[in-house]
Amino acid sequence: MTAIYWTIPRLPCDDDWWNVYLALQARVITLRPDPHGTIRAMFTHMPCSEAQRKEWIEAGRGGKTVQQALLKKEFADAGWQAERLLDSMDQAPDFYFHVIQQIKMSKWSIGRVVCLGDAAFAPSPLTGMGTSLAVIAAYVLAGESSKLGHGDPPTNALEAYERTLRPFVETTHGIPSWVPDIAHPETAWKRSILSMGLRALSQLAKIRWIVQRFEKDHGNEDFPSPQYASFDESGTDMSSEFSEEYGEKLVDEKSSA
Repeated sequence: MTAIYWTIPRLPCDDDWWNVYLALQARVITLRPDPHGTIRAMFTHMPCSEAQRKEWIEAGRGGKTVQQALLKKEFADAGWQAERLLDSMDQAPDFYFHVIQQIKMSKWSIGRVVCLGDAAFAPSPLTGMGTSLAVIAAYVLAGESSKLGHGDPPTNALEAYERTLRPFVETTHGIPSWVPDIAHPETAWKRSILSMGLRALSQLAKIRWIVQRFEKDHGNEDFPSPQYASFDESGTDMSSEFSEEYGEKLVDEKSSA
């Protein structure tokens, strides 16, 4: 999957909803308002053939000119507001072409060099777990490093960090095989099935006991955070210290605004 984002001027016809348009041939166009008085545009695309997959990956490695030319070729007949958005690309200051991929390394460290966050195990935006994994990884690495004794090699901590975290990372990487294909219908009948399915889900979401059952079944997916004695001995609650500091910063920013 490839996602392309940029900002466009807001027009009187734009509303305050996140509008999603399924353009068929595995193409999706969305528009949503932002808090700055402009509109965020996004195109997403799933390849329908191996040749198309290679073409989009190569465009991801190319420059802005190549990427925009590919977009104009593939979305020119998409309909809805495609023409408006394609015409606005050249003036967009924040045009970004993103090939959605996961990073899976066989080993996260070599000697004293270690990778954290997306550098080691990017789960892709489809999981919504990139930032969470980065923060958890920093905590585990710091904790395992705190257990090193005088003269212990750093590799002990790096190996323990990977041993502790890798199972959770691999679970997070487990995206269902039908995602995100299901949201990119190639034909009209697939689009109709998707629309009916979404309508049914929206009605089920109104039934409280179903929502509670879903929450119960998914309540054990959190990372079992290990406890490190050196953190307890410091007598500092880092989470509350961060919250207080960040809260004070927000208050200061609002006061000065």
